Amino acid sequence: MPASRDEGKKAAPGGDRRTEFDPLRTLEVLKGERADCGTLSLSIDRRGNWYYRDSLIGRPELAALFARSLYRDERGRHWLITPFEQGLVEVEDSAFLAVGLRLGSSTFGMRRFEFQTNMGVWYGLSALHPLTIRRMPKGGDAPYLLTERGLEARLTQAVYLELAKYAEIENDVWGIWSDGRFFTLDALG
Repeated sequence: MPASRDEGKKAAPGGDRRTEFDPLRTLEVLKGERADCGTLSLSIDRRGNWYYRDSLIGRPELAALFARSLYRDERGRHWLITPFEQGLVEVEDSAFLAVGLRLGSSTFGMRRFEFQTNMGVWYGLSALHPLTIRRMPKGGDAPYLLTERGLEARLTQAVYLELAKYAEIENDVWGIWSDGRFFTLDALG
């Protein structure tokens, strides 16, 4: 597995490129041919825990397997898609949590912050994987990183506080520079 999703796929022996199941591509190719299973008995709580029929899925590898087939549509619904079936997954907040932070550099040598999800996948903060800050209904701000397939990872408080150590003011807006872009850390920015 690549260290970061931004690095792309590694070549397999013999020079082939490994291909992953892509739910969005499958959605387009098999439109109308896939059985709609309605709402599945799968859910993800605010802490990133996965449940099947209200029972915690205790094996992280199994949750990671499901996560690879998960996507969010333009209406904000989360779908688990296999080549022959699809079904809705109840997600309390976001599909993933950003639980790790490291400082790296982009291909052009620019500073880039990278976030690790609770599924073990790293994403570089960039135009492809931007950060958004949302004002929460009960007060406070919550930062979210766009990962892939329309999915998001909410930064844990510890990761957000670590990131805030690198913040600076740019045109009266508090934020950080990553991969040559400025990302605000303020919901009003």
